[in-house]
Amino acid sequence: QTNSTSSRLYSKGSFGYSVGYMLRTNGNVLLAEMASPAGTGVQCAGTTPLNDGKWHHVAAVFDRDANVTTYVDGKLEKACSISSFSGRSLNNSNNPTLGIYDADLASEPFKGKLDDARVWSTARSQAELVASMCDPLTGSESGLAGYWPLETDTKDKTSNASDGTLG
Repeated sequence: QTNSTSSRLYSKGSFGYSVGYMLRTNGNVLLAEMASPAGTGVQCAGTTPLNDGKWHHVAAVFDRDANVTTYVDGKLEKACSISSFSGRSLNNSNNPTLGIYDADLASEPFKGKLDDARVWSTARSQAELVASMCDPLTGSESGLAGYWPLETDTKDKTSNASDGTLG
């Protein structure tokens, strides 16, 4: 839920220095982005306004051998080719962040409310996203890499224990 026009939702990587990917609002729409140290990258912007003060379910599926696909409220927003990243490792040493761009800089903070953040190690289908987008998870679902319900704390409910901190 946001009234903001540009802020970070999720980020993994240090853009310009390593392979990275992020999900953010840009203008008033959802934007998924991938970048590499060579300065190449892909930005995939949706069209649904998000800065209306209402709750929205947003998702991006990064399949490095094909597309980054964005969804808002279970509906397909846009699919953009990221085949230039095919075969490349998306691993980097940066900690993932929720609500900010970079944990060290705390830049571009998300101006709104976040609830129930999930990161998967598998490319999920639209049907899979829709089937579980309104339901709480247990934390033991196959392919679930991180799950932060954000109800009372920033604890990761998966066995990966990627707990967050509030700043």
